[in-house]
Order: sequence, then C-alpha cells, then structure tokens
Amino acid sequence: MITNRIKYSNSFIKRFKPYDFHATNNASNKSKRKHHAGWQRALKQTPLYRTTIPVIVTSNCRSLPNKIMHLQSLLSSDTYHNTAIVALQETWLHELYDDNLVSLNGFTLFRQDRLCSRKKRGGGVATFIHSQWSTSNNVCFSYSNDFIDCITVKCRPKHLSKFKYVFISNIYVTPGCSASDLSDFADEFTEFAVTHLENSLSVVTGDFNCCDCSFLVSLGHANIVKFPTRLDKTLDLVFINDEEIYEVRRRAPIMNSDHCIIRILPKIYSRSHFNIFSNLSKRTQQRCYSQENMLKLRCMLNDTNWELFNEHKLDDTISNLTDYLKFCLDICCPKQIIFKRMDRFSSPHLKKLRREKEKLYKTKNKSGLKKINTQIKSEIKRLNNIYNQTILSCKTSENIWKLFREITGCASI
Repeated sequence: MITNRIKYSNSFIKRFKPYDFHATNNASNKSKRKHHAGWQRALKQTPLYRTTIPVIVTSNCRSLPNKIMHLQSLLSSDTYHNTAIVALQETWLHELYDDNLVSLNGFTLFRQDRLCSRKKRGGGVATFIHSQWSTSNNVCFSYSNDFIDCITVKCRPKHLSKFKYVFISNIYVTPGCSASDLSDFADEFTEFAVTHLENSLSVVTGDFNCCDCSFLVSLGHANIVKFPTRLDKTLDLVFINDEEIYEVRRRAPIMNSDHCIIRILPKIYSRSHFNIFSNLSKRTQQRCYSQENMLKLRCMLNDTNWELFNEHKLDDTISNLTDYLKFCLDICCPKQIIFKRMDRFSSPHLKKLRREKEKLYKTKNKSGLKKINTQIKSEIKRLNNIYNQTILSCKTSENIWKLFREITGCASI
C-alpha cells in the first residue's frame, strides 16, 4: 500500500492540459460555432432598424394592384420579415391610381409610372423603403419613355458602416427597346452616376430583357444573378458596385407572375445579439363575453340590493360601485389569456401552402402552381375578413352602448 501519494484537486486537473490538446480543442470549438450559426442566422436575428446593409427583394410583378394583398402577406411571413427594400417592375400603374391603393404597411412608396405609352397599360416601376430601416429617403433620378422606366432612391439609414449613402436604382426595359433609346438612357444614367455614386453603395436591379448592360459594368458594377429568372432565360439582373457583400437567392414568384422573386441578402450585419422579430406573438388578457356569462352577469345585477351603496359622499358611492362592478365582472366574465399575433396574415395553413409552392416551383410543376396560387388567394381573403371583423368589433362608443344593452336587457338605452 502506497501511503505517500500526491493528490490533485479537480480544478488543478482541469487546468493541467497539454498545450497542443488545448489549442486543437479551441480550434474545433471555433469551427463548430462558425458552422452552427452562420451569417444568414445572424442576419435573421438582427432587428431591421440595426441592419447596416439592406435586405432587398426584387421581382417583375406584372400588375401590382391585384397582387398587393398577396405581397403584404408575403412580407409578413418569417422568411421576408426583415426585408428593407422591395423593388417591383411592370407595376401597370398610372395617375388614376392613388398611393394608398398600392401601399404596404410600414413602407414608403416611390414610383415611376409610364408617362407616355401607346398601350393602355404596361411598364412602370415601384420601390418600397421600410421606415424602420431608413426615414431620410428622396428620389434623385427618374427616367421614363415608351421603352424604359427608371427611378433611383437615395437612402441614409441610421446605421451605415463604410458607405456614405445607399442608392437603389429600379429599371424596367421593354423587349422592343432599340439600341438608340438604350444609349440615350445610358448617357443620362452615366452622367448621374459619375457625380453622385462616389463612396456610396449602389444597387441597380430590374427587368432588363437581355439588353446590353455594358454601361453599368463600365461604372464599376457587377451582376450577381447567375440563374434563370423567367423559364430558362435570365432577364432580371442585379448590379452592385461591391459584389462581395451580397448573395442572391431564388424564390417562387408573386401569385401568377412568370418571373421569380430574387432575394438579395447581405453578408454584413450588425453585431447586435438581440433576438427581436417584427411579428412576435404577444400575451394578452381578454374577458369572455359569451351569452352564458352575460346571462349570469345580468342575474347577478338584478339580485343586487342597490340601496346598500348609498353613501353621504358622492366619491365614496362611485368608488364602491366601481369596485362592485369589477367584482361582478371578475366572477361572471373572467379574463382569459390569449396569445395574439400582431401579424395580419399569420396562419399555419398559409405557411404550409407557401412551402408547397416553393417545392412545386423547384420541380417546375405549372398545374400545381396554379392550384396552390388559388388556395393561397382564398386563404388570404379569409384572413383579411377575420382582420376586418376584429377591427369592426373594437370598443367604440357604439359598441360600448351595445354592450350595456346586453348587460341590462333594456333596448331603450
């Protein structure tokens, strides 16, 4: 039996490690952390008002007025909730369409309609800027003729790292655009870009319809879209003067449009670790005013001896009555905890339909896409009707008097 043993504490054994093992262990932990989260997860967890580089969504919508409700429901989903800029082409808007008819909640609209066109409808571009990301926005360049529509919005968000401004250019070029018309537009846009885009982030997106975009390459922009956007053709392009900070993703189109949605995701995000989402569910309490509870409350008020509340002072009488009425409401109409989602179009069935649409779009199933679009449209209508009913059932003065009529059973109030 060995009596003279050396004993080590648990903390000493933990500290007593070879250097190589300690270094390799730290390296493996770093690699695990890097692959566990990633820039996409960090971008999703960053609040919209703290994002330095915006998340952009662009697509050719082909008539905006009949797709505005679907677009609103799409932006309220978990996938698109952190979108700061929406750029749409072929809006088919004209001067008779008011901005309120095609507005999105939380976004500021900047539009350039087709001013002179031989067609009854067609053309036009629209850019939506989220007010949480940037409030100081203004149009610094606009162009419109029979073949080309363009609008450039200058943004100055609160958190901007290495750029002076952010310029978003939204362009639509018709398939029948001639080389002379394109060169005239290129000269005007080049003159504007040389004087304004210095030390700023410039994003030029739109439907170019296979036109010559060499003037954008000469300005230092590069295209980052390498996949087909309409059938087997790459018509929608995204040019950026700093291509390393962005990455693009292809998504299913808006309703029955034949152009896919392009999501432009930044690889640069803020260092905030707050997990704040714009459409979190909130825990609220609401009284249950069912017919049975209202009948109980009416019987309780009828059996009350109101002479007991007569006091010498009016303030004491009012306080006693209010306390008693609160007591009656707590007994007959108890409060229920309800988890309300502040999103207008929050539905698990709608999320399921969108996932099925993404799968059908990847497999290029056209008949299935038509069926799923009709189902999504009907589900959005149902959610919109529920939302309108909740607004109409708010506690206005008329509804309060209606509530008193139900409590007392007297129709003359």
